[in-house]
Amino acid sequence: MSSHSAVEESREAMRLADANPARSVPAARRALRRAERERDAEAVAVAEQAWGHALMQTGAVDDAIRHLRRSVRYGERAGRPEIAAQSRMKMAFVLAQRGSTRSALREVDAAIAVLTGRAGAQARAQRGAILYHIGRLDEAFADYRAAVPALRRAGDRLGVQRTIVNRGLLQAERHDFEAARRDLAEADAIARDLGRELAVGIITGNTGYVAGLRGDVPAALAAFEEAERIITGQGGQVAAVLQDRAALLLSVGLMTEARHAAERAVEAFRRHGRRLKVPEMQLLLAQVALSERDWPTAAAHARTALRAFGRQGRARWVALSRAALLQATLGSGEPDRAAARDIDATVATLAATGRPLAAVQARLDAARLAELRGRPEAAARYRAEAARVRRRGPATLRARGWYAEALARRAAGDTAGALRAARNGLRVLDEHHAALAASDLRAYSAAHRAELVDVGLRIALAEGRPSAVFEWAERGRASRLLVRPVRPPDDPLLAALLPKLRATTAELDRRARRGGRPVGSCAARSSWSAASATGVGCCGLTGMSGSGLRRPGLRELGPSGAGLSGLSRLGRCGWGSCRPCWVIGCWSSTSRSMVECWRCPWWTVGWSGTTSRR
Repeated sequence: MSSHSAVEESREAMRLADANPARSVPAARRALRRAERERDAEAVAVAEQAWGHALMQTGAVDDAIRHLRRSVRYGERAGRPEIAAQSRMKMAFVLAQRGSTRSALREVDAAIAVLTGRAGAQARAQRGAILYHIGRLDEAFADYRAAVPALRRAGDRLGVQRTIVNRGLLQAERHDFEAARRDLAEADAIARDLGRELAVGIITGNTGYVAGLRGDVPAALAAFEEAERIITGQGGQVAAVLQDRAALLLSVGLMTEARHAAERAVEAFRRHGRRLKVPEMQLLLAQVALSERDWPTAAAHARTALRAFGRQGRARWVALSRAALLQATLGSGEPDRAAARDIDATVATLAATGRPLAAVQARLDAARLAELRGRPEAAARYRAEAARVRRRGPATLRARGWYAEALARRAAGDTAGALRAARNGLRVLDEHHAALAASDLRAYSAAHRAELVDVGLRIALAEGRPSAVFEWAERGRASRLLVRPVRPPDDPLLAALLPKLRATTAELDRRARRGGRPVGSCAARSSWSAASATGVGCCGLTGMSGSGLRRPGLRELGPSGAGLSGLSRLGRCGWGSCRPCWVIGCWSSTSRSMVECWRCPWWTVGWSGTTSRR
């Protein structure tokens, strides 16, 4: 009676750990004291398992591992290898979250060797979750595919709910959004039916993640807010929600908000001991800083992430961090020696692990590095390698290939070819901007467009052709019209087709892993911002209108670079004799304001400054 009651009390604490982790810890503590008092090794093993599982749910990772190890020892001492194996299975996931992925896979493999039936299916599902987190998606999907039918046959609704949540996320990563929606909807229904409020919060956060991938930003942000409310109320971990929110905000160009969410995520992951995820957020912070051209901050975050990924043995992430570090240090004018030395290995790893866009950028950075070192032949080789992707793959990848081709042509003195390549790259982006899917593609597509414009604008300035300067400036201005919408299209057919198009581009990425149209004038309703983006200097077109019209000329209006903020606005002409008309200008903090009238007898199109930023 006594022994049986001790085991039952421990099992009740284990059941409570799933439904309410905060209440489970004191229950597990009471069960453990009773089991130790009665010298019941089996009851001790179950109570320690319950305690460790509850701590795992609330983020006390190191303490969770300690209790789960004790559960393994007592389970083996009691002659109950299945209890020890179940604790190994749980410990494997905690070890993976802490960043000890090799140890995690050893523990879960040991559990799978012992467990059969329902418990064996649970272990397969747990291994799938670990493989998913370290990026081995095909192996993870195979484990999920084997586990779900076995769990259904066993009537394990809780096991089904946990597994199909993870499978839904994997389906979303593959852009099979309908399959992801079905999995998450079923998981949500099961969790609510079982009274698992914490799981409901986690699933809500995952639903937000999928909405973000589909392109419905408001729905995603609303889901993240609701998930954070539920999870916080249940004493759970909100770090993963913050991570997804930061990535979404980066994807739509809200850099300040993305940085704030990422910093909160880093703090939360550290507080919960989930060291596996901390460097991922540090790399995201590096990407934010790169977008803002804050080279020192980007380099600092990339270095920190690089060291952590190296300790975790995550080769793809090491390569991404090394590439970000080289890009940041090149931007500051002092390329990192280690990142520069390993550039060829970095490119190879990125290309082999399904990051073709990052591989192209790394080759372009390698070309810049070679030029700095006085090796023009090596620079030409890197650019030629980068340009090979210009005719295949997703739109952003092809546009980047055309940019590499434009740089290669310009370096070879073929300015006409460089301009053709730049126009081709712009045409690809203009035609396909609605289909961009991944957060890194969305965040950098505008920057890629500005760099293509930069090639044309620099050539036009060097040749002294005002009409060409104006053409390329207009192309730069047109990028403001390509802001990614925050919701899917209202047209239901288009809304359904866009995710499929994104899925197709993702499939092109996976297959690659294996084996300019004139924009026209936008009149004067927005600022001429290309020169601010490219740093080519302050120049203007001058001329006359009406009967005194003459060929426009090109003249210098001010020094290059310093002080131009790129901030623009609309105003009215100061000429007393003319009717109201639009004026365009750019304001800085270093000079007096000068506005340019589009309709008055004498006009200038160029840069000006003011001491105020309105």
